[in-house]
Amino acid sequence: MANFNATYLAAGSEYLGVESSALANYFALTTATAVANIRYWQRVFDTGTNGWCYYSTLNAVNPSPASAATSPSWTGTISNPQVVAAVPVSSDSWSLPYSSMNFSRSSQGYFWTQPNTDGSSAFLAVAGSNILRLDNRDGFGSLALLEGSRTNANSLSRDFANAGYITTGASVVVTPDAGPSPDGAVLADRAQVAVNSNRYRGGLGTGALSAFGRAVSGTTAWQVSAGGTVAVGNASLGTTYQRLQVYGNTAGFALYVDAFNRVAGGGIAALAEDIYIDFLQFESGVRFASSPISTSGATVTRSADTLTLTQASVPGALFSNLGRFSQVSPTFATSDLVGGDEFWLLSIGGSSNGIRIRHDGVTVQIEVVQGGVVRAASQPQTWSRDARLGAVRWDPQSGLLSVNGINGPSGVPWNWTPGSIRVGGIFGGAGEAFCRLGTLESA
Repeated sequence: MANFNATYLAAGSEYLGVESSALANYFALTTATAVANIRYWQRVFDTGTNGWCYYSTLNAVNPSPASAATSPSWTGTISNPQVVAAVPVSSDSWSLPYSSMNFSRSSQGYFWTQPNTDGSSAFLAVAGSNILRLDNRDGFGSLALLEGSRTNANSLSRDFANAGYITTGASVVVTPDAGPSPDGAVLADRAQVAVNSNRYRGGLGTGALSAFGRAVSGTTAWQVSAGGTVAVGNASLGTTYQRLQVYGNTAGFALYVDAFNRVAGGGIAALAEDIYIDFLQFESGVRFASSPISTSGATVTRSADTLTLTQASVPGALFSNLGRFSQVSPTFATSDLVGGDEFWLLSIGGSSNGIRIRHDGVTVQIEVVQGGVVRAASQPQTWSRDARLGAVRWDPQSGLLSVNGINGPSGVPWNWTPGSIRVGGIFGGAGEAFCRLGTLESA
């Protein structure tokens, strides 16, 4: 193979100036003064292979003169020449497949393989430890599910017939393992609830209460409530599983079936219920439910998803060029958040650089942070749980961030200091996204 030397640096050779990972400037050989740390591409004819080859170098020397119209010469020594198959379409084109990154989760985790069904076809599956979950809960294609650590404090999540639950009111009849479950097993318990009756577990505290339920046949009412004060219900639940969740204080009782009138607390009127119920969950101290956590006699913690890549393996263009997540789908609604909540889609080296979702006390926005300062932000956002927001795109040179093609207000241009990255959380910290994410790539 040919080397870089005077033989090949002759008049007529083709030079391509491309974006510098160090300086984030474009070098147009015919118009600009050459600067250091630019990657230069040269097309040369190699007599050994009888064909054109392409060479590149990233170096600290300057070509002189700046114009390619005359024969260039080099000052200094060309370091580390590389032969490549072809000149890339654009040097700022990059993609980071999650399969090429470092993933860890020290526990199993549930995820959706398809939208909810009646249980005859499983829609929940289990990924073992250190297996990235690709979740397709809405049926529009799998996205990487990245969550923080959560604990199901209800130790009897799949045993509603257990004496650990308490019945009040007229009548609640529970038949264990009577119907198909979300994961394809036959572990769903049947609960037949008379009007003005409920069945609950007590003393769980304040947090997110959730469960999966479906009508045994036809349609039925169903509601869950926290402490009997806040509730969510469906007066006409069909045979496709639905997951209900509500946030509140269940120190008195977490009502997993509640046939009392809870209209004042956001629920429904007093109606009889006949449901299959499964995956009864309580996550303490949080405002929305995460993916299901199965328990059997003891509380269970699902550990955080951690997806990282060391700086040496990160494309330099990520830190200063256009980039995007092809899709972002938060598992929470904006109404679930309070001021100060942060969820990081991408972090670089820690909590001072990256892309995050933040509630500022008034609105929810997606923000670019550089050096601990917000440089660009989306328009104020409103979404429901599991909504697909579209692509989240950032443009460092223009100081802009957009969601689904809609730019936020003009911000301040930035360049991130290169570092190791974490997708879906803070590198070396927490701040997990609790989102499903599409491809991380150039925009």
